[in-house]
Order: sequence, then C-alpha cells, then structure tokens
Amino acid sequence: MNKLERYRALQQKKRAKLEKAQQDMNQIDQLVQEEENTQILAVVRSYAMTPEELAVFLRDQHTGAVPLVPEYPKEQEGMDNETGNP
Repeated sequence: MNKLERYRALQQKKRAKLEKAQQDMNQIDQLVQEEENTQILAVVRSYAMTPEELAVFLRDQHTGAVPLVPEYPKEQEGMDNETGNP
C-alpha cells in the first residue's frame, strides 16, 4: 500500500467517524429539544390558564404591556425587611 492509498483509507475512516458523530449530535439535539419542550409545558401548565388566556399573556409580554418582573414599592429606611416594623 502506497502513501496515497493509506491517506485515502484514513480519509474514509475519518469521514465515517465524522458522520457517526454528526448523527449522535442530531440525536442529542433532539433529546435536548424534547426536554426543553417538556419543561416549558410544565411551566405553562403551572399558570393554570386557558390557551386563549396564555395567548393574550404572551402577546402582552411581547409588546411590553405587562412587566416581566412586578415592581414592588421601595422599602422605607429603618424598616425590618420581614415584619415591616421599625
């Protein structure tokens, strides 16, 4: 076997490994996507909204009509954080 034949054989071997690795990556990507979807569904269901209510909520979030984080009044100086007492 001359050098060129060895290089071609090595090239084919590496291509086969690369194709297998790509297939594995595609499978892992699919598993990640499925798990993300499962977690998203769990969060959505925790809101106990109808599909229509969820659509309105998401639309309002996207347009900025509803803040993502509720704004709380600033704490007054000298107040106990837990009891609200001075």
